[in-house]
Amino acid sequence: MRNPLTKPQLVIRHLKIDGRITDAVARATYGSFRLADAIYRLRNDRADLVPKGMQIVTIDREDVEGNQFAEYRLVPKTPQFMAAPAQETQAHA
Repeated sequence: MRNPLTKPQLVIRHLKIDGRITDAVARATYGSFRLADAIYRLRNDRADLVPKGMQIVTIDREDVEGNQFAEYRLVPKTPQFMAAPAQETQAHA
């Protein structure tokens, strides 16, 4: 008999296929689900499941009624030099 996948395994599989997931999608697709906990475990305890060179980012979203929710995406890691905020420069007169 095959062991069922853990929640982090389900989430990373979903992210690899769709690239994004929300709590509503997780509940509709997998039933009762604690998505934020699975994401936390993927970022900390089960980072080995995240493909090399990729990271999970959180995007704050808002539905048409103004309710806020989180969308999690699997994206390539940004090189450090691109992640630094741009510094303003002043033109010399």
